[in-house]
Amino acid sequence: MAAMGIREIKEQLGRIKPYYLRNDTLRALGAAVLGVKGLVQAGTLPPMELRGLVREGIQLLSRDDQIKKLLTTPLGYQPGQERQLLGALAEL
Repeated sequence: MAAMGIREIKEQLGRIKPYYLRNDTLRALGAAVLGVKGLVQAGTLPPMELRGLVREGIQLLSRDDQIKKLLTTPLGYQPGQERQLLGALAEL
């Protein structure tokens, strides 16, 4: 599978909020995993716009009761730690 471009990553990360607002937590989580995986594969620090989408998506997912039950540590995002975030999301 070819690495995602910035546009595809932005589309995946942009889907988190609408899915979450429709109470479709599984799809929101899947979009987050795909988007963050794209960032990891890109191997560079993401642009500010993408960082904002990641941060917003992680904050929304962290509020979900189903996800709260599964978390051993709180979800958080710091630029440069996309690989760790991907691991935490994948465990969910």
